[in-house]
Amino acid sequence: MTQSIALPANATAASQRRAELASVLLEDCPPTLADEIALVGSTARGAADDDSDLELNLWVKAIPPRVERVGWLRAAGATDVQVEDQPRADESQWIKFQLDGIPAEVGWQTFSSLHAQIDRIRSGAVLDRKALTFGDVIASAIPLRGDQLPTWQTVLATYSDDVQRGIVKLAVDQWSLPKHWATAGRLARHGERLALMGQLLADLDMALRLVYAVNRRWEPSAKWMLTVAREFAPELVGRIDTVLGDPSLERRVDLCAQFCRDVLALVPAHYDVAVALSTL
Repeated sequence: MTQSIALPANATAASQRRAELASVLLEDCPPTLADEIALVGSTARGAADDDSDLELNLWVKAIPPRVERVGWLRAAGATDVQVEDQPRADESQWIKFQLDGIPAEVGWQTFSSLHAQIDRIRSGAVLDRKALTFGDVIASAIPLRGDQLPTWQTVLATYSDDVQRGIVKLAVDQWSLPKHWATAGRLARHGERLALMGQLLADLDMALRLVYAVNRRWEPSAKWMLTVAREFAPELVGRIDTVLGDPSLERRVDLCAQFCRDVLALVPAHYDVAVALSTL
């Protein structure tokens, strides 16, 4: 019998449809192909739209042979199956395909690689967004098979001081660069919109990453940064819209600097942000 997947109460119709297809895949998935399966991404959030992928993460002791993975998907009705040639940075191996006209991807990762990845991000050893988003992927995942996902979610529920400290340092280093804000002002005065917007977007992005760190929330992928932040810091997201929408380039620089200053003011007092504040 097809398993019913409990999505968030406000899940979109597109999420419901993708969850139905996930149930079909789950029903046909042999035990040898996955010990643990989780629904992840926009469908797990209940926020999928008509362009969203269906995403499943599968965990195993050893990655099954390619022919078995592809065979399962084709038997379940997958078309346009594309196997990624190389493992990703986290050693996961992915297959993209279409299922009933909906784009989908399934990734396999070994338990040993998963545990190593969890240790890396909790220790602050890696601070790039692509690595840290794994914390958010696990936090928002819905278990479909196995019983270990809740344990991983509990482990990642604690956002470590090391990660927070690392993100604070990234922000301070970026905003403490000599002439950082003077350069933005000069670009604005000369009407160099492209270069200016590149810098302002980088500053707004860093500020938003800092908001996540201050609130001890794992960063989602870039396409979800604003959407998720609206759940716990809606007034700050609104200010980003104000910065980007002001018709005056010089005013945008001032608004962006003030926004960064105010975000730095949220940083716990035991972190030294004085140098960065002095430039704003």
